[in-house]
Amino acid sequence: MAAISTTRTAIKDAIAASGVRAFDYAPPNLPTPCVIVGLPSRYNPNDTLSDTASFTIPCTLYVGYGDNRAAEDQLESYLNTSGDGSLIATIEAIGGNYQVSAVRDFGVLENASGQPIALGCVVEVEVLA
Repeated sequence: MAAISTTRTAIKDAIAASGVRAFDYAPPNLPTPCVIVGLPSRYNPNDTLSDTASFTIPCTLYVGYGDNRAAEDQLESYLNTSGDGSLIATIEAIGGNYQVSAVRDFGVLENASGQPIALGCVVEVEVLA
């Protein structure tokens, strides 16, 4: 079984190689665009269907929020299922054990003053280890 940290690093490195800043921790400042590869939101050490461990890794994608329409267009471009710049294609190209199962929780991230600073969403990655 691949360790959770090894899996998170593989996702982070693949995203970074595609030209998008990627972190496996929450950075003190949020450079956009970027992806934060989180800890598993689900972990099953004994998946009965595959006879191996499985887990869901949330990858939060953020783009700058200078203009709502431009931010939405940029976010959508990363969510294409193929082509240059596709976050989904980048993750699934890591190998057959990595599959994007859902994209959820679209929303605006605000600073402490209530000003919008980023538009984001969570890309769920299902991994069989």
